Amino acid sequence: MDKATFHRRSRLEVLCKEQGHRLLPLPPYSPEYHFIKETRAHIKNTSEKYCQSDIVLLHLT
Repeated sequence: MDKATFHRRSRLEVLCKEQGHRLLPLPPYSPEYHFIKETRAHIKNTSEKYCQSDIVLLHLT
């Protein structure tokens, strides 16, 4: 988890605690853990190869 204010006390944290687990905060700068950004970039780059229209890219942004 990052340190965003909406992640301070989440339902996920409560559920983890009930199961005997705990959530650990992410380091301040940890781009390697932000796989969503990498996945989105991969989809965008792949779609540019196969799609002639910008409409698909508009839906991804």
